[in-house]
Amino acid sequence: MEYSKIFHKALKISGLALALFLFGSIYFMSKSGIKKSTIQISSKSPPPQIQKVLAKQTVVTKASTPSATPTDKPAGFCLNVPVLFYHHIEPYAQAKTEGHASLTVDAGFFDRQMQYLVSHGYHTITAEDLAQALLHQKILPSKPIAVTIDDGYSDIPTYAFPVAQKYHVLLNLMIPTGLLNNPGYMSWDNLKNMVNSGVVFAYDHSWSHYSMPAGNDTKDQMEIMTAKTQLEQHLGGTVNIFTYPYGSTDNRIINLLRNDGFIAAFSTKGGFLQCDSFIYDLHRTRIGNASLSAYGL
Repeated sequence: MEYSKIFHKALKISGLALALFLFGSIYFMSKSGIKKSTIQISSKSPPPQIQKVLAKQTVVTKASTPSATPTDKPAGFCLNVPVLFYHHIEPYAQAKTEGHASLTVDAGFFDRQMQYLVSHGYHTITAEDLAQALLHQKILPSKPIAVTIDDGYSDIPTYAFPVAQKYHVLLNLMIPTGLLNNPGYMSWDNLKNMVNSGVVFAYDHSWSHYSMPAGNDTKDQMEIMTAKTQLEQHLGGTVNIFTYPYGSTDNRIINLLRNDGFIAAFSTKGGFLQCDSFIYDLHRTRIGNASLSAYGL
């Protein structure tokens, strides 16, 4: 009986102690500013071994998290249209003798490349076709492709033009008009005869083929508009597409073109994707002495 009384008394004392302990803990937390479900973190740096673990975790997190704004995502209305570009088309041995082999596709190779386009179902289009499709968000024929040749060299009417007629492939010639009728370049009569055939189209490539960002508004305006006026006077029609000499441009040049009524311009940047968001910086793929299959066609 005595043991029972002692036991019950001990239980009461234990309960009172537990209550006092809980009350004291709550009081201490309230005085210390600690809120429920809040963990206080020491301001001291973790030990070196913990820092190494945290550093590894940070690297893994960054590597595994995709970018919120991918830089390779095209903007606006886009079409997949390869634009091939050439300079000289002539026998390679002749090009080596004349000192411009690095800019030359052998005439035989060019023939096989144009045959490849036709046999693989490509539809050649004009630079104007591409620009209008982007401006008005139109769909082009299946497997569209544009063939451009820069600078108006004298070998174009001799070697490239007959191949274009043979396969009925459309050629887009980018012409620096001030160089025509000079040694190594075609004549105005050459250009007019090719354009009248219906398979050749001519566009503005400046007057003297100089790097336009190096100039000023007055000089650049003369280069752009002189070539435009001469092409329109000699060939008829409207010229409103430009190709940058050496592929060199900047926002100042683009603004000049826009103010002069040009609707598009071509660069020398590679890639098949063409978008209205960079219609004044359209992509082209430089072609060499290889099968067009080597260029992803």
